[in-house]
Amino acid sequence: MKVAVTGANGQLGCCLRNILNDEVVFLSKEEMDITNEYETLDVIRDMEIDLVINTAAYTHVDRAETEKDLCWSVNEKGVRNLSQALERRNGKLIHISTDYVFDGLKKEPYVEENETNPLSEYGLSKRGGERVLLHSNINGVILRTSWLFSPFGKNFVKTMVQLMSQNDEIRVVQDQIGSPTSALDLSKSIETLISTKFPEKTEIYHFANSGYCSWWDFATEIKNNLKLSTVIVPITTDELHQTAKRPAFGALSSKKFENDYSFKIQSWQSSLKNVLKEIK
Repeated sequence: MKVAVTGANGQLGCCLRNILNDEVVFLSKEEMDITNEYETLDVIRDMEIDLVINTAAYTHVDRAETEKDLCWSVNEKGVRNLSQALERRNGKLIHISTDYVFDGLKKEPYVEENETNPLSEYGLSKRGGERVLLHSNINGVILRTSWLFSPFGKNFVKTMVQLMSQNDEIRVVQDQIGSPTSALDLSKSIETLISTKFPEKTEIYHFANSGYCSWWDFATEIKNNLKLSTVIVPITTDELHQTAKRPAFGALSSKKFENDYSFKIQSWQSSLKNVLKEIK
């Protein structure tokens, strides 16, 4: 089985390079633009790809409110192009999705069966991609995750490390709750998916490190691990004046994945320590 990873230069793509074997093909946008139907078809056919791990995504949550066409082109049309190309090879697709498909009104972690109700254009487009795969003629996995961090790319942990090293005081949102997730751990879950039993029909799974917290809690844990003296001032979401709405509560329950694959998921605090060691 020949495997390809889209979004090869993103943080998850970089983490997958460290996990998967040398035979896996890593494709950047320049090598395969998933928004281009014919290019996607040609690359998957010519390279004889049997399974695609789709980490490519438009993730600029605020800009998506004005760049709707581009956002939907990547997050929804891209999934359609991959699905149609893979259908010709009887192939499979693992598609990475997000907690932003939910409205954040729950008070306990979301499970796979909960109704989606996105608040933003980004969330709507990611749900659109999910629906494309669910209604396609190929076998796939929708893997929803939350608040990804890693030693690679741009993410909250790397931003906080930089800000705390340069400032005596920073401001961080306290009224948004989620499940911080190591992209290194997510990569291991993907390896498990492709190396053990792939679902017989398209399935939705949640994968996030166990536990949940606010962005302020997350920042405070980073500060404590690094033994810094930076003052972290809690603020509300409204004070940021962001264009797009975010779910106030986006924590995910990963029990289904844990049970189906006998996969032990670490706490977000434990995974954070591992990533901070890599960053240092």
